[in-house]
Amino acid sequence: MGTPTSTVQLHHQHRPYPGDPQRHSRRDLPPILGGGWFRDIEETIPHDAPDVLAQLVREYAPLFRDAIGSSLAVNSRNTYRTGQNALIQFAARTGITAAALADRSPANISLAFRAFAIFLRQTRQIQANTIDQYLSHCKTTLTHQSWHGIEYIRSALLTILLRGWHRDDIKQCPARLKASIPATTSVMSVFFQVASLRYSSNPQKCAEIKASAAATFYLALRSAEGAAGSSSARDEDSPESHHIRANKAFFRFERDDHFYPAIHGTIFPAGKLPTSFDIIQDSTKNTLSRGSAHRGAHRNPHPSGQPFDVVLLVWDYVTRYPPLPTGAFFPTITTSDLTSTMHDTARHPSINLDPKRLSNRCMRSGSVTMLRNMKNKLIHQRDLETIRAHGNWASADVGANIYSHNSPDAEELVKAPSLYDDGFMTPHYLRWFYMTPM
Repeated sequence: MGTPTSTVQLHHQHRPYPGDPQRHSRRDLPPILGGGWFRDIEETIPHDAPDVLAQLVREYAPLFRDAIGSSLAVNSRNTYRTGQNALIQFAARTGITAAALADRSPANISLAFRAFAIFLRQTRQIQANTIDQYLSHCKTTLTHQSWHGIEYIRSALLTILLRGWHRDDIKQCPARLKASIPATTSVMSVFFQVASLRYSSNPQKCAEIKASAAATFYLALRSAEGAAGSSSARDEDSPESHHIRANKAFFRFERDDHFYPAIHGTIFPAGKLPTSFDIIQDSTKNTLSRGSAHRGAHRNPHPSGQPFDVVLLVWDYVTRYPPLPTGAFFPTITTSDLTSTMHDTARHPSINLDPKRLSNRCMRSGSVTMLRNMKNKLIHQRDLETIRAHGNWASADVGANIYSHNSPDAEELVKAPSLYDDGFMTPHYLRWFYMTPM
């Protein structure tokens, strides 16, 4: 594989890219082997390229940089840090850099990344699925750098290796005992009780976090979409800002076809409560096209409004603490706020679930899991369409499958007619299925 290099370059000049305000430091965007987030296009021109093509590429270099820089969301770049840093650690340990491998044979490139996978398995003792994600992080980064040999990273032998480790992982611990636990309606009802106690000294924060969590759960949103206080969500210049905007939130009222902007409280019908809460998302992450979406939550049909009512929780927040018209709908809530409150919910005596497996992301999982496992289903095709529309997925089978956890086919467990039914997938069931070794 050649002579190992004596030093490993761990720091590189960071160039600004679209959606990356100057406040980001080099620590925020980790160093990557072989260059920054992407190489200048001039560096990718082969030495024997025709002059006319080389000149054309140089002429359109800014267009290239803009496209590559905006191809990954800020959150994705932060997530990829783990795989990138693992590759840096591997290079520091072995002296083998991506640059040193760039001109090597396909066999050497494949061997190097098999060794990287073994290194991760032995030193970090992580599961095959996580190793697979790390490899994807590194492959994407090296692709952005126009690194030669991308197609040889995932060899057939590496695929077999990961498959074998994956089967070993399942034998040691079934997937249900380590998967995240969906935050179903019964869990969310306790979440709101916990939030009331946790933020009792801050009524505004209490109303906002309850409204944020309710919308995130019922509308099957990503947690950052309902928590604009998170650092990446505050990047107003970033096209990846998908959190709910105050000027794109609406209420509807009974026997009234109008959509009333949630920020204009003075025009609401006097003496009436809304029957639905609707949002518009100009850009979503559910499809590569980043299409727009309309999502809506309806009132709890039960006369008592128990266990909770999403629309009324949002209504209470808006009428008492209206957000700024030009800002985010939930401006101060962070994903950390949602996760810490969810952890307290997991420790509640009536819930008693593993806090490490119940986080803010489990709200989306819980909503979709309930939709997919209800007994009183519509005709199959219509049911899939309902789920697809609810989460704004291009395909219900593909999109929703990522977030749903299919329960056993025990008919007595599948009995909920709606997302407001807290008798479906109760804490007792969740403990039995997700936490009981058998």
